[in-house]
Amino acid sequence: MEDPGTPASIAFSKEETLYAIGCEEGSVSLISWGDKKFIGIKTIHTDRVGALVFLDTRHFLVSGSNDKTIRFWNMHDMSSTRKISGDGPVSA
Repeated sequence: MEDPGTPASIAFSKEETLYAIGCEEGSVSLISWGDKKFIGIKTIHTDRVGALVFLDTRHFLVSGSNDKTIRFWNMHDMSSTRKISGDGPVSA
């Protein structure tokens, strides 16, 4: 398993079945709450992930980073489906 790095943010799904951890190094990890099963990790941001939120659709996670981007994640395969670039760091 890849080392996720130093935690910087955390989000819980509405149903409290999943949680996500954003790290200083730009990675996002997805973990099953009940059995603490590691689902996946991706390092797609290039800086600290300071904002995370699960969308009500139960299929997407949104992450914001100091790299000035917001990413939309498909939780089934941990793919980034959309990227929005801004003028400054994104945090919660």
